[in-house]
Amino acid sequence: MSCKGEQANKTSNIDEQEPKTDTLTYKLSHVRLESEKTVDMGSGGTDTTYFDVVYPVFENKELDNLVMSTLLSTDDQGKTHRSVEEEGKAFISDFDSNIQGDPFPRPWFHQMNLKVIQNTKHYLAFEFSFSQYTGGAHGNYGTIYKNYAPQKKDTLALEDVIHQQKMSILLKNAERIFRHQENIGKNQSLDDEFFFDDGKFALNNNFVLDKKGILFLYNVYEIKPYSSGITKLHIPYKAIDTIMTDLGQQIKKEIQKD
Repeated sequence: MSCKGEQANKTSNIDEQEPKTDTLTYKLSHVRLESEKTVDMGSGGTDTTYFDVVYPVFENKELDNLVMSTLLSTDDQGKTHRSVEEEGKAFISDFDSNIQGDPFPRPWFHQMNLKVIQNTKHYLAFEFSFSQYTGGAHGNYGTIYKNYAPQKKDTLALEDVIHQQKMSILLKNAERIFRHQENIGKNQSLDDEFFFDDGKFALNNNFVLDKKGILFLYNVYEIKPYSSGITKLHIPYKAIDTIMTDLGQQIKKEIQKD
């Protein structure tokens, strides 16, 4: 097993982020591991399996736990028992073992990038993108958003942004925008093209706030087949302004000010 980059098998390529007023500072860590076993790709070319991860490192314990639980495998209690490096070594080891009996081996890869996309006094948002291939017809990929409220020192739920008793209004506006976006009639069934339970439109918990509104993202297989890719649904603030909580309004103000 080899590592690229200076001290990549530990926490390499660490860069200090410029601190902002009333925001949390962090460093970036880049870990890359490669298998020493190569795969013949034909025409004299070879390739190999790799594990590549970029993630922020905070001094705040709760945030680091959130980062690690996003990146790594967890038990039933949500606890991680491996480091990023150990997770990478296990992935490489699995490949090295599987390649032994595979008559037509292909290189594997596992890429993860966890980046901070909003960082204000009341709101910290992460975008976690991943892409993985471990054999078969195609790999898997996706994007997951994680939201955190620094003042509460806890994760931020949709109910913290939208009044619980107003969720029906959010759902109604979201479905209207979704149907327009997907060119579906007002009364047309969703059963034929989508995977919504009982054919009823639903929002998931994969969301993030930006300057213009709230974005929901459905990953592959979630509401459409793999071939259709991911689906983004953006709901502008003008459609939810009257149903946002005080915290939601404060976050909106801070984001739009930056």
